Amino acid sequence: MYTGHSLRSNLQEWRNRLYRSDIFSIENNYRFFWEKVAAITAIQGILQQARGEIGIDPDRIEKIKEMGFQNSQALTFESMKQAAVYLYHLHTEHLIKQPGRTVVVNYGSGRDFSSQLRSFGENFVEPILNYLHDQLDEDNSVLYLLEKYKRRTEWFLGAGLLARYRNATANYEQILKMI
Repeated sequence: MYTGHSLRSNLQEWRNRLYRSDIFSIENNYRFFWEKVAAITAIQGILQQARGEIGIDPDRIEKIKEMGFQNSQALTFESMKQAAVYLYHLHTEHLIKQPGRTVVVNYGSGRDFSSQLRSFGENFVEPILNYLHDQLDEDNSVLYLLEKYKRRTEWFLGAGLLARYRNATANYEQILKMI
């Protein structure tokens, strides 16, 4: 019904594909995920608006890159919006240049690849997706209310407009101007 719903579904499907990766498929799935996210104009609009409001501190990005997952303080953010902005910037400007396996191993924690992937996802992907989901929900609420108002207005005025239209012999546009 709403564009946001299909975007939410797509984001979840792409996320699940990334999280189901093994050591051999992570490269393709990692790139696939970020290419899909980058290709959606609505998502880019949400993230660019947030970035414009928050800005990026290059020193903080460098600190996160240097520390990797080892320093959890590097991943402390004041808000979901700030986390999404910084982590998305980190992915698109720096991490995407590395092989997906290297990113997961360097920025995830755990003894085996699947636990590293889970840790990486929780700390570096989920904050972005959570913010996007929240923003899409807000947009959907406004669209839903506008559509509901439109339907009720049309229903309320529909019978009168139809009667005027049937009685008119010319200048149908004049009927709409009288409302």
